[in-house]
Amino acid sequence: MDADFGCYSYDYKSAGEPICRLSHHSAATLAHIQEPYLPIGNATTYELQACYQVTIECKASEMVAKISTSTVFNGKVYSRSRPNSCVEDIKNSTQFTISLPYNSVDCDVEQKGNTMFTSNIVIQHHDKIVTRADVGLALQCKYDLKNMTVTHSLQSGLEVRNDPATEYIQEVVVASPNVTMRVTTPQGQDVGSAQVGDNLALRFEILDKSSPYEIFVRELVALDGRDSSEIVLIDEHGCPTDPSIMQAIMQVRCSYVDSGKILHAPFQAFKFPATDVVQFRALVTPCHPTCEPQQCYADRFDGALMTAKSFGRRKRREVKESVY
Repeated sequence: MDADFGCYSYDYKSAGEPICRLSHHSAATLAHIQEPYLPIGNATTYELQACYQVTIECKASEMVAKISTSTVFNGKVYSRSRPNSCVEDIKNSTQFTISLPYNSVDCDVEQKGNTMFTSNIVIQHHDKIVTRADVGLALQCKYDLKNMTVTHSLQSGLEVRNDPATEYIQEVVVASPNVTMRVTTPQGQDVGSAQVGDNLALRFEILDKSSPYEIFVRELVALDGRDSSEIVLIDEHGCPTDPSIMQAIMQVRCSYVDSGKILHAPFQAFKFPATDVVQFRALVTPCHPTCEPQQCYADRFDGALMTAKSFGRRKRREVKESVY
């Protein structure tokens, strides 16, 4: 008679030389029997162990391990170095998670350089002790902080090109975010044309609202696109060169996205003598988990010194053009 059933163990030679027997029992289902297996010479029993599928989600301030098992799990999952303060108790579940914050002494996630975070976790079946059935896992999150090219063209629309993808080697790599650059009204609406003196803004925005990155901008230049005339609006430190033309770059705070994912540089529309078209070029670089503003100084119209914070601080790595 044929019938489908879940096979959790099998033995060989227990019932004779050429015989292999399948069973729906395992050590767990026979735990109430003191000696569930009889000693038989030259016979071997094999038991199917639980299979684990682990995925890592690398967020702005933490890594999250998501674990799926082939059997119902009762036990705990915890950080190997912080078994008491960074632990999740699991009851009768085949799917569970553990979050490991980066800047928490409770979980003691190790940071290697500016881009990599590592931790070791243990999946423990027994509530009190570690047994050979338990599993240890090494987790790694790596963040790609390379510069990217952002272009904005009246003819071809918006385009974003990232640096070449980083190879995945036993770790999760969070790629650089896709970023757009737009000329907008101060409220964020797109602008196709403007008159000299109109209040406008240059807006940089991460498209993926769940991205763990923030961005900063520096080396923002306006060009006429005809005879190579240009003016530097934001310098290599991320500060405005002339606040009367373009003000400091600010973070836009709104309900649908975290601050730091949208940057906004207010300015009044201007033009070059030789053309009515103004092009913009800027260097945009992601940072993790947050971007620190640059303290900027400028002279006011009355001669007094004023200060402002602008979002652009990291040292220059490479220049990649963004054209409007």
